[in-house]
Amino acid sequence: MDSFNQQNRRAFIRNMTLASGLLITPGISLKNIFSPGKVRMHLGMVTYLWGKDWNIETLIKNLSQSGIYGVELRVEHAHGVSPSLSKAERKEVRKKFEDSEVEIVGMGTNQQ
Repeated sequence: MDSFNQQNRRAFIRNMTLASGLLITPGISLKNIFSPGKVRMHLGMVTYLWGKDWNIETLIKNLSQSGIYGVELRVEHAHGVSPSLSKAERKEVRKKFEDSEVEIVGMGTNQQ
């Protein structure tokens, strides 16, 4: 077997393995992959570098205008969202995001 055919075989096996993995992932089906319709996945970002100097309002505005609809908020950044917020402060943050297209995907905390 020459090198070219061996590479094609490897690529075929890799692609079939990836496709099989997608098919056993919950919520993924061939219908969802190949049919046009509602987009189920959106681009997101972490405020590790980009967004670290933005308050919540600026963060939501910039992400919405950029078509980025998910965000992981790193603690100790200008937006001020951290586990130490009071219940009322958390409710206020939640309301701001619920009133926007941007969803908080999670919190990025520093382990010390």
